[in-house]
Amino acid sequence: MRRVIVIILCLVGCCLAEIRQLTILQSTDLHGVFTAADRSDPSQPGSWLQLATIIAEQRQKHGEEQCLLIDCGDTVQGSLTTAISRGEAAIIPLRRLGYDVWIPGNHELDYGLEQYQRLLALAGNMVLGNNFRVKNQPAPAAWRLFFRNGIRVAVIGAQASFTANWLLPQYSEQCDIERAADMLQRVLPDVHRVKPDIIVLAAHQAWFEFKDSRGVNEINDIAQRFPEIDLILGAHSHRLVPGQRIGLKSWYVQSGCHGTGLGVIHAQVDTSAHRVVDITSEIVPVRADTAECPQLKEAFRPWLERAEQAGRRIVLSTLAAPI
Repeated sequence: MRRVIVIILCLVGCCLAEIRQLTILQSTDLHGVFTAADRSDPSQPGSWLQLATIIAEQRQKHGEEQCLLIDCGDTVQGSLTTAISRGEAAIIPLRRLGYDVWIPGNHELDYGLEQYQRLLALAGNMVLGNNFRVKNQPAPAAWRLFFRNGIRVAVIGAQASFTANWLLPQYSEQCDIERAADMLQRVLPDVHRVKPDIIVLAAHQAWFEFKDSRGVNEINDIAQRFPEIDLILGAHSHRLVPGQRIGLKSWYVQSGCHGTGLGVIHAQVDTSAHRVVDITSEIVPVRADTAECPQLKEAFRPWLERAEQAGRRIVLSTLAAPI
């Protein structure tokens, strides 16, 4: 009789559980690679224009209402196009492709604090992460609650808190910089109050198999201290990590760099119990035959033409023969 009761209770529990599917798409460290010509080796695949095609395919495959699109920074620097536009050309794909979240990286500061604030304004409310704040200026939200396929998704943003050591003193004095772990300690009570079904940390920091002696990347420590974080999306080191368990229970993904692949994370979520049942992930690679997105290419065209003209300009003639 006791066995029958146990079986009945298990069946009732299974009936009450409502398992829903969530797909999170991650890009990071694009570094202004709009076309193959922006790569150090143009023969290799990978660019914003090709990545846009992969994003569209994944949205169509899984359903846009089920997908969340996140970029983890170092977006606006690294090519001639980003240099002549002072990073502004790189905001075009974020807006055109409808990114839900953008985490600024350390290279977003390459054009100065004033231009950094302008880039944040151009990106709008997709920007998350306020452990780096310019004093007396509007700061991005620390986190946001999204609803996808009936799932309550809390996404927390974290920037590279080591940025203080990469800025000249006169600039770092104008900023309030907080360790990501301290920021999490501050905001997680608010996150828990809204009872999310899944908690995601999107950070411009990386995970390593060993402790980072410089303290640049806090992911190892964060995964140990905050086991309630179900998924951590990493960046900064340009590594490719298709997915693995780190810390006590967090799942970690990092999708490489320069538009060579898209991180695709599948989460099964029990919305009745507000918990993640399972997470799997992969990096969908950009291949040599991956088509460029024509709509994004047209949106880029004015900046690409200006970059091509600038690239042809002679700035210094070489000597006909060595001296």
